[in-house]
Parts: sequence; structure tokens; C-alpha cells
Amino acid sequence: MWLPAAGALAQRAPVTSQPPAAASSGPPIPSAANVSDREPVYIQDPFGDDDISNAPLILDVAHPTARRFDLTLAFATSLVDKYVQQNGAALDLRYHFAEHWGVSGTFTYFGGGYTDIVTDGAGVFGNKVAACRLVNATTCDLSLKTPDTKQVTGSLDIALVWLPFYGKVNIVSELDFDMQLYVLAGGGVNGTRTIYADYDPSSQTGYMLSGNGFGDGGMFAGAVGHATLGAGVTIFLTKWLALRGEYRAMIWRESYDIDGDGLATPHTSWRNIGMVGLTVTP
Repeated sequence: MWLPAAGALAQRAPVTSQPPAAASSGPPIPSAANVSDREPVYIQDPFGDDDISNAPLILDVAHPTARRFDLTLAFATSLVDKYVQQNGAALDLRYHFAEHWGVSGTFTYFGGGYTDIVTDGAGVFGNKVAACRLVNATTCDLSLKTPDTKQVTGSLDIALVWLPFYGKVNIVSELDFDMQLYVLAGGGVNGTRTIYADYDPSSQTGYMLSGNGFGDGGMFAGAVGHATLGAGVTIFLTKWLALRGEYRAMIWRESYDIDGDGLATPHTSWRNIGMVGLTVTP
């Protein structure tokens, strides 16, 4: 019986159950040890241009609120006018003592007069004059026996300002600017004046107005105290210049002799004021 030499046995390859690599019909199955290496990895700056390495745009407050002074020069006009209208200029000085709080002082000077509801030929005066001419009257009562017929002249306000929202507006992903919304509440004093109409049959309108010239009656004649409520928005154009729009309501109590019996009846007057102007923010 022939037996192989001992050296031949030592050189024989060991027998295993694993098939040769060349005989595999598909890709190798990854082991559990290297699965985590294949998970996606977040890269802060994938393109190396540092676009997002700093604070996100929405968190970049370019105009901090706290300890900021604002000075605004604005055009002011009355809104939703019934019998009288006011146009003028406002100067507002504001200091923000905290991130969401500030205090403002506003001085406003108005001119204006009666609206078309009163002065038009088909209005209050027109109807009264037509009635007087119909009977060839030598005198005609053109007084307005209704509230809210006194015009506001000068106004001085002190208000507390709450600024709950600071944000950004982006236009077509190219132009963005900062904006700040606010509300305010306070009080002040305002002057009032009465515009008188006298019957004049020789004139085309049938009446002549007096007391409605610029500055007539004084800035704070007939002064009354009022409450102030308002809301607005500040849009920052540059580091030091902004555009501001604001709505402000002036509310006060006043007495009118409505029925001509000599007894005055209390009434709440409400004037709506809109303001648009430029703000300097040093």
C-alpha cells in the first residue's frame, strides 16, 4: 500500500466551507461593523464659501432695539372724516429702553377745515341756504348742531411703545430689509377750534366761513385732554434711515348743545390719524 510523504501532507491547503472569492455571483454583503460608516454626514459648509458659517439671516438683528433713539418727521392726516378734516406735520422723538419697550413724545400741528359733507351745495350748508333763499330770509341759522364738528389744531402726546415683533422682508430672494412692528398707548392734550358760517345771500354759496385760516384760534385754544392708541411699522432702509407708517386714534370727551336748548350733552369724540414719514435712527 502506497502512502504520501509527510512533506506533501503539510503543504495541502486546509479545507473550508467558504466558496472561493472568484466564484461569488454578487457584491459582497457588508458586515455590521462598517454599516455606520456609510450613513450620511452633515457638512456645515459643503462648498467652502462660508455662506452659512455665521448666524442665519433671520437671526441677524441689524438694528438692535434696546437703547436706540428714533427721530421721525411725518406727514399727518385725518382718516374717515365726517365733518372736519385735518392735515399737518408731526415730530416724534422715541427712546427704546429695552428690547421690546420704549417711550415716545409726539408733537403735531394741524390745519384743515370742513369736509364736502358740510360745504357742498348738496351738503349741510347747501340745504340750509336753499331753504333760507326759498323764503327770502334775511337771516339763516347755519350752525351745526351735531358732535365732532370741532377741528383739531395742535396736539402733544406721551405714549408707551411695545415692540413685539422684529423681522425681515425678502423680495425675489435678492432684496431684503428689516422691519419692526409696534403698538402704543398713552395720552396728551390737543387744541380745538370751531369754524363759523355766516349767511350771505349775495355770495354764490350763500355763506362765508370764518376761523378756518391757517393758525386761526391758536395752537392749543379750547384744549382738551385725550387718550391715544396706535399701531405702526418701521422699515429700515439703511443703518440710520427708516420709513415709518402709523395709525393713531385720539379719544376725548366733549360737550355739545345739540338741540339748541342751552344744555350741553357729553359726547365722546374719536379722531383717526394716519402718519407717514422718515425716521433717523442713529
